[in-house]
Parts: sequence; structure tokens; C-alpha cells
Amino acid sequence: MKPDTIWQPPPRALSLQVLVSMADVDSYQIHYHSYYRWIELAHHQLLRRAGMTVRELLAQGAATPAVHSECDYFVPVQVDETLTLLAWIDRPGKTSYAARCLFMNAAEQVVAQGQVIHVYIEHGRPVPLPAWLLHLASDKEA
Repeated sequence: MKPDTIWQPPPRALSLQVLVSMADVDSYQIHYHSYYRWIELAHHQLLRRAGMTVRELLAQGAATPAVHSECDYFVPVQVDETLTLLAWIDRPGKTSYAARCLFMNAAEQVVAQGQVIHVYIEHGRPVPLPAWLLHLASDKEA
């Protein structure tokens, strides 16, 4: 698939590296579930950047369940390849936001991009995004 639009990560994007293992690939060298696992890993790290862990959220009666996800795959990846993930919080709404991720190989070629839309809830109900989460989506450094 050729990308129509490759997202441009903001300067505040979190950078992570992952090693592609046998569990991450299939016979065509792309296994879709791995990208979602990596987006989730990046999402947790972004929350930690704001000083909040998922465990703390849950203890407070809050959560950020996923309500939509999508990923586009552009280039196959190989076992033992190291990918760089650039992740950021984007598109904040009243109660929802996107956790976006760009995946690049060692040649800095974009191999995939994906996002998961989350809704912020407290005690089972959607509520406005808290200030700490809105700050993650701002153009200011976290």
C-alpha cells in the first residue's frame, strides 16, 4: 500500500525502539497485531510522561478504553530489524483523543502508521479530558 498521507510527528513525539522478533512477523513479514501492541506500549509511555500510570488511573476509577483503531502498512519488516516508533497524543476532543504512532526502519523509511482512539472515562462514564492529558496533546514540550 502506498501512503496517501504520512503523518508528521510533532517535536514532542516520544521515540522508542523495538526489536522485531519471530512473534512479530508472519510469512509475509508483517503481522498486524504487533503494531497494535507497540502502539499500546507507546501509549503507556506517553501517559507515564505526564506522570500518570494506567494502574493509577484505574485506582482512581478512571480509564482510557479504545473505541477505534487503524493501521496502514507500507513496507514489510524482517526478523531482527529494529524499528523506531514516534508516538504522540493528537486530535483531542471533549472526551477523546488519538494515540498516534509512526514506525520507521533503520533507513528512516516509514513502514507503517497507526492510531488508536481512546475515550477518557471516570466511574464508567465519559468525562472531559483532564488538564494533564490535554497537555500531552499541546505543542509545548511535556
